[in-house]
Amino acid sequence: MTVFDWVFWGVIVGLGFTLFLALQLRYFAGLALRMAANEQLKDATRAELRDIVVASVGGPKAPRLDEAGHRKEAERLAATYPAAIRQIRWGRRLSLTLPFAIAMLLVARRFLVGGA
Repeated sequence: MTVFDWVFWGVIVGLGFTLFLALQLRYFAGLALRMAANEQLKDATRAELRDIVVASVGGPKAPRLDEAGHRKEAERLAATYPAAIRQIRWGRRLSLTLPFAIAMLLVARRFLVGGA
């Protein structure tokens, strides 16, 4: 293996590890926010808690919360836990872009270097 191969596979492993960490960011921050919402809304279902967390994070596919208590809880989560919201947003961005970057690097190596 050449130096190029070592560097290439090191970058791929690094990006894969970063993807794993991004998925962990999303999962554990979302879990913490669901637990915080569950403390306030004891009778909420798991699906309702998930919708509250997704609404608090925002984004183009955030659900509209019909119940006033759920909207208020989503606003409280966003105001009380800004670091967790940022972590979910970072995790969301990275988990959407890194698989594409890894695939493009593999394609580029295959076609540009004539890799094995």
